[in-house]
Amino acid sequence: MRGKIVTKNVRPPIPTTQFDWSAYFDGMEESGPYGWGSTEIAAIKELMMTQGLTADGKCLECGRDPSEARGCGVGGCPIGEDL
Repeated sequence: MRGKIVTKNVRPPIPTTQFDWSAYFDGMEESGPYGWGSTEIAAIKELMMTQGLTADGKCLECGRDPSEARGCGVGGCPIGEDL
């Protein structure tokens, strides 16, 4: 994982609640990836998915924790751990 996740209730003036919450990694608000959602949890889940991770921080492809040893064996691993 990339550090602490920060969430904000943005509520932009648009006719949908789909983008009411944003989530990003602390220190990456200017350049980092964002997740958006109608709820705080939805925004966090989207942020994690953009990074190839499940909500609990494991790889979407192989289920390994990114902090484990390198080499999950999945070609094109979303967390950069392929052989």
